Amino acid sequence: MSKTHKFILIALIVLVTIAIILVGVIVYIKKSDKTEKNNNQNIINNTNPQVDIDNVENKSNELAVKAFNAQFTSYEEERSKSAILKALFSTVKANNEIENNNHIVTFNPNGISQIEQLDPDKYYAVELFYDEEGYVYQILIKENNDITTSKDTESDMDKLIFNTKFTTYLGRINGEKLLELINVAQESNQEDEQHQVTVTSTNLDHIEDIVNENYYEITLNYDEETGYVNTVIIEAK
Repeated sequence: MSKTHKFILIALIVLVTIAIILVGVIVYIKKSDKTEKNNNQNIINNTNPQVDIDNVENKSNELAVKAFNAQFTSYEEERSKSAILKALFSTVKANNEIENNNHIVTFNPNGISQIEQLDPDKYYAVELFYDEEGYVYQILIKENNDITTSKDTESDMDKLIFNTKFTTYLGRINGEKLLELINVAQESNQEDEQHQVTVTSTNLDHIEDIVNENYYEITLNYDEETGYVNTVIIEAK
């Protein structure tokens, strides 16, 4: 075989090898592109799920209803004074004067329907009525001066303020704090005859026996009907 033929044969072998390599590279590139597209599609599907339009609209409507009703629900009480209800009348008026408002609120004619009908010396019960969409559309205000127990006449805030004077001393305190507590009880009994507080001890006979550096355990008893503190119990440690 001549040198020319050998050269041609070697050249053909090199060309065939290059061609095979090129084909392999092209196949690999196409396969990689397809895999990347699939991965990108998966990422898109995972990060951008199909939006449920109906669900979004429902939640939006619920928020709108709650926001609208919130301006009235705070007035729904069994016993409200006229000063508070005057604010309710103002709220209703402001709502009804909003332009293009589709949710007008009225006062039930079977109760108080005019602000001039409110008596500053009376209590009123407020009841709300809702339409099919859940919006407040009518308010019933009626007199409620029925007093059956002390629970009906005392507000939770009054009770909280009264009891807090004593609950701050609960647990273990020193003699100095104990003397403060006894003084608080005495002042409370002078100021509030309706809610008297008794101070007693399981092992302490006289107030003179209290030592500032010693410790004492404080527990409280409450009136079963009113919920007010009525007894302070001291145990010397």
